[in-house]
Amino acid sequence: VFDASVTMEERALLIVWPNNPDNEDNPHVAVEGFNLPPVWDLECLQTYYNVGGKTIIYVGEREDKINLMHGASASDCGFCSSRAFQRFLKEKFELTAEIECPTWWMKNDDITIWKRK
Repeated sequence: VFDASVTMEERALLIVWPNNPDNEDNPHVAVEGFNLPPVWDLECLQTYYNVGGKTIIYVGEREDKINLMHGASASDCGFCSSRAFQRFLKEKFELTAEIECPTWWMKNDDITIWKRK
């Protein structure tokens, strides 16, 4: 039941694998004549932040934890969230907890809890 008396500051944003491969961060997966879905995760996070949100629960890969294979470049990693999302998250929120979780093959997901700085 939604309780409108609870403020945004008292709510946590749970965001799980918020972004699929996109043209901005993952141009190597683009197919000619087909546009990948637009990046939306940063806008979601900024909106939550702008209305006073204080707690993020993020499930997905983080570039800080990805070990690149020999010969791979930065654009070859991370399908779970955009780099812009990850930069904003680290800039505006402090990582307070990391919890391991089951992952897909060749993914390095975890559950992280972030508190507003």
